[in-house]
Amino acid sequence: MNNKAFTLIELLVVILIIGILAGIIVVVMGGAQDSANDARRKADINQLSKALMIYKSSNDVIPVETCTIGGGTTPCSNDVLTVLSNASILRDPNSTKYYSYSSTDGNHFIFSAKLSDQDNYTFDFMTGKYSNAIPSGEWVETGLGFQVMKYEARNVGGVATSTHEGTPWVNINQTQAILECNKIGAHLITNAEWTALARHIAAQGSNWSTGNVGSGVLSRGYSAAISHDGFSNNAAAPNTGNGYEYNIGINTVGISNDPSFFKLKRIHFLANGQVVWDLAGNAQEWNSDKCIQGLGEGNWSNVTWTGWNNESLSDYERLVAGPNPFYATNQNTGVYNGCTVNGNGFVRGGHWCNGSYTGLFALSLHYNYIYSDWSIGFRCAR
Repeated sequence: MNNKAFTLIELLVVILIIGILAGIIVVVMGGAQDSANDARRKADINQLSKALMIYKSSNDVIPVETCTIGGGTTPCSNDVLTVLSNASILRDPNSTKYYSYSSTDGNHFIFSAKLSDQDNYTFDFMTGKYSNAIPSGEWVETGLGFQVMKYEARNVGGVATSTHEGTPWVNINQTQAILECNKIGAHLITNAEWTALARHIAAQGSNWSTGNVGSGVLSRGYSAAISHDGFSNNAAAPNTGNGYEYNIGINTVGISNDPSFFKLKRIHFLANGQVVWDLAGNAQEWNSDKCIQGLGEGNWSNVTWTGWNNESLSDYERLVAGPNPFYATNQNTGVYNGCTVNGNGFVRGGHWCNGSYTGLFALSLHYNYIYSDWSIGFRCAR
């Protein structure tokens, strides 16, 4: 009879082997679950797309809406869910994720789902293709509940991309900007997001000329005008990235140790150390909102080219779009240009020769949402 027992070392070896095998099984099973979930997501997007195409084949228009199916902060209305009929019960297998629907013109639409590797799987009715979203460049984690493009969107092979290469994607209207952001599984930055980001930046001493919040001036980026700076640009910044942080001459960017150029500094720092480029100046940027003219909550004054201290902005506009706490226009906050026509789109920041009208909080509401211009671009968020 063999009474030999396992030694402590042998037991430890067996336990180690079991642990390794268990870890392998967990990884394999996890990968299998991810694959199964992604297969279901793709099948659901296919079914949702077909349901909408069937509806569209016998109806002139589809619901104009940007929303999520199954919950989220912007759930789809009953108009969308009714159109999708039985397909509207489809839900992402992860209860914290949602399928997205977007149509800005009642004709073209996009469905998308977030895959396990965080890629976006989309169906684009305009192209009729299913695809994983193309990587869209560098993004910044703001710490405010959303990410934002580090750079103004560039047109890279027809894809809105956050990259230092090239110049901003301009001559694009608000509707098109919304669609381009949706195509990469993102959204055109909202006024609420822009304002939160601008206020966060204004709360960092590194973005003030004295190093102290509220003292001196904020940097307003590539925005020189003769009346304010002694020289003026007539085109977008020719280069972006390391070594091009300041607007130092006519259509010229570079580095500078001259404190007088601080106001023309193109980068802003976040509390987490990340950097956003050209938020205040270079190209003006569409936000996703539209204005309604009037007084009181939800309405926008029609006063033009005025500072945020204008009393007519105190009932609503300054609360949701201006500097808080209040900083003066001569601190490079930018100006307010009012809502001249109901339904006009939001344009934030300033362009390359706006001078002191430019700033983090600059807001213009006098462009129709289908207007496009060589000085207006966009930036996506997600």
